[in-house]
Amino acid sequence: METKLERIKKELYHNDKIVVREKSREETPEVGVDTTVQTLYFHVAPKTPTADAKALQKMMMELIPEVQPDTIMEFSDAGIFLEFGLLFFKEEVGTQILKGELNREFIFTDEGIKIERGPHKKIIDTKIPLKREIFVRMYPTISLMEEEFPRTAVPKTELKEILKNQIKK
Repeated sequence: METKLERIKKELYHNDKIVVREKSREETPEVGVDTTVQTLYFHVAPKTPTADAKALQKMMMELIPEVQPDTIMEFSDAGIFLEFGLLFFKEEVGTQILKGELNREFIFTDEGIKIERGPHKKIIDTKIPLKREIFVRMYPTISLMEEEFPRTAVPKTELKEILKNQIKK
């Protein structure tokens, strides 16, 4: 069975109307705490730049029609900024198994709390899902997408200048 990541990559890399840059990070999670083991960032821009938030939103929503995002941040051109859109996906990629004896003790700063301080011992056998997070951010231009520290918004006046300079080229 194809993973969400495989379907997302297939859709993005077979789309000839966009340019894609991929970055990823993998981490060993803390025991029983953070269960995200891989985070991927796909920075996407149309080959034909535009400042039209509605057109960018439509294009972003058509990028990956086969996979439903867990979260959508829409393009917004309210105010002096154009805020970029984002699709966020999560998928389970494994399991963290915690087994053994758990020893815990409570230390309170308020003596009025009457819970037994411990130590408390408990045998545990717990499974915690491991996750992959995938961010797909759409930019209005390739130049904004390729900045060393990509932004989440751009002043509309600056975007006008960028587009004007790209048209001259």
